[in-house]
Amino acid sequence: MRTSIGSLCACICALVPAAQADQLPKLEIAYNEDGSVDRPLNYREWVNVGTTLLPKGQVNIIDNKPIENSEYIDTYVEPHSFAMYIATGVWPDGTRIVKEFTATKPSAPDEAVVESHYNGLGMILKDTSRFEEETGFLGYFQFGHRPEPYERRAVPMPRETCSSCHEALASDQQYIFADHHIGLER
Repeated sequence: MRTSIGSLCACICALVPAAQADQLPKLEIAYNEDGSVDRPLNYREWVNVGTTLLPKGQVNIIDNKPIENSEYIDTYVEPHSFAMYIATGVWPDGTRIVKEFTATKPSAPDEAVVESHYNGLGMILKDTSRFEEETGFLGYFQFGHRPEPYERRAVPMPRETCSSCHEALASDQQYIFADHHIGLER
């Protein structure tokens, strides 16, 4: 898998100079009649660009509630979007970035923090036509903050729920926290 993604990235880097970033192809996203999107399939096979650890008691970004035990957040980027971003520095239309939360087992201070179960799924989707009024053309979706199975579909979250943090803290990064993910260093 790594070889194919690396090869894809190398090919795109050779074919798409940064000056043509505004001409990136749009990745198609299938919306349902009610404006919802289906939970992406096989997202754990996408490019994992990093993992964040939220300490116990921290507020979870999906539902704004304190977490009982620490949680890991794995961030996955759809491979084509990842390759285009690495090649050009611009997130293409149709970019999908998934954050999956993993609960941890309670542990003593001298013990390793061990995963317990998957515990939530959220997604950012860039769509210049569907989210033309939203900052960065980004729509935010959540498929539940609880153990699997997650919701099959999600509708866009209200702007004030997610966008304000991205506007305040990631305006210099196309409103996507690239600096929080080691795998997005260019």
